[in-house]
Amino acid sequence: NNFIVCRWQTASELNNSHFEIERSQNGQEFEFVTQVEGNGTTNATNQYEINDEQPYNGTSFYRLKQVDHTGDFDYSEIQQVFIDHSSGIVLFPNPTVEELQVIVPQTLQADAYQIININGQVVQTGEFDHGTLSVQVNELANGIYFFEIQSEGQPVKQIKFIKQ
Repeated sequence: NNFIVCRWQTASELNNSHFEIERSQNGQEFEFVTQVEGNGTTNATNQYEINDEQPYNGTSFYRLKQVDHTGDFDYSEIQQVFIDHSSGIVLFPNPTVEELQVIVPQTLQADAYQIININGQVVQTGEFDHGTLSVQVNELANGIYFFEIQSEGQPVKQIKFIKQ
């Protein structure tokens, strides 16, 4: 539906005032998206979730800022998500280590995929219908790849991703 769901959890919290979700188009300059109240001090596991209904077309970078009651703060690692508003394709996380999640809407004609390395060689293929596809990429060498969605053997869309 062309929005990004940001989910995270804490194993415990100490003096936690709130979280701020920040978004960037270039991974360098971030803007405030929203704030979520923390649970102060607790040993309980807490789940959090927000919807970003205005992600950038293409790549959006996200980070989480955890702010204490004292004003001290820490940032999470940056997460990268690709969304193509015109086709509705979502690919994440990018970069990835073990698994790539790809969401393909029903409106897009697609029945297969292939992963192509930077040298143009096909290194992985598979079939799928619409919906969410989990692709294991842990055996790929680190580097830049292209995830190509196909319909009847013809390329429909190609999205660049990084394997770490």
